[in-house]
Formats: sequence, C-alpha cells, structure tokens
Amino acid sequence: MQRTQTGFTIVELVVVIILLAILAATALPRFIDVDGEARAAGWPINKQRG
Repeated sequence: MQRTQTGFTIVELVVVIILLAILAATALPRFIDVDGEARAAGWPINKQRG
C-alpha cells in the first residue's frame, strides 16, 4: 500500500508564513521611510505650484 503525497503539510505552510512575516517586518519600515523622504522631497515643488 503506497501513499502518494499531495499538497503541503501544515508545518511547511507555517514555516512559509513565518518567513513571509519576517521579510515583511524587515521591508515595511524601509518602504515607510522612503515614502516619507519622497513626500519631503516633493513638498517644495507642490508648494510652488499651489
């Protein structure tokens, strides 16, 4: 009796979710900082137009 393996195990899915959470936790602060810098750099241009 052979058992064919289909899909992923719960452990594999949890490991992937944890890795994605770690990557998101390290990447999000950088994107937030870049967004703030872009707004600060764009402010004088927007002020001149208005």
